[in-house]
Amino acid sequence: MIDPYIKNDKTVVMEDMVLPDRPITYGIVKPGTNVEGGVPVVRVKDYTDGIIHTNDMLHTKPELNNKYLRSTLNEGDVLLSIGGTIGRVAIVPVDLVGANITQHTARISLKSEYNPIWLKGLLETSLMQEMMAKNTLGVAQVGLNLKDIRQFKMPDMPCEEQSELVRLYQQSDKSKYICNVTRRFLC
Repeated sequence: MIDPYIKNDKTVVMEDMVLPDRPITYGIVKPGTNVEGGVPVVRVKDYTDGIIHTNDMLHTKPELNNKYLRSTLNEGDVLLSIGGTIGRVAIVPVDLVGANITQHTARISLKSEYNPIWLKGLLETSLMQEMMAKNTLGVAQVGLNLKDIRQFKMPDMPCEEQSELVRLYQQSDKSKYICNVTRRFLC
């Protein structure tokens, strides 16, 4: 059982935040070697800083991808790393619509009343990272179960409140970006 870390009069479990026809799921178990012209597959190593980097992305056979159509990506889907490195988060951009993910990533396709940037910001908080760490299983290969993710309790906020938090999150994210760029030039 997961204890709710976020104190709010109204909470919602994550599985109730997603589109009914696109449940929280993981992707391709063994994507194989790179296939030129194949279907892009997002791996955990492709989103290290909240952005999905496509310069070294694996491409898999369309036939293999067709066996995992349940985990194809749409713009705005939230990705959460659930195997190996736990807790990385990214939002799918338009140029990766139709791509897929590996078994170490959970795809979260939100209903329209939930903002993907808001969820990304929540999942990156120390409280949520701690909750994920406490629910991680395994020693050699650690992982987070989808059943646990589906039961994560999140604050159920109106769109206006989510938008305000998104504005603050993006302002903070921009400040971090400027600091990182400045540090690179000074070091």
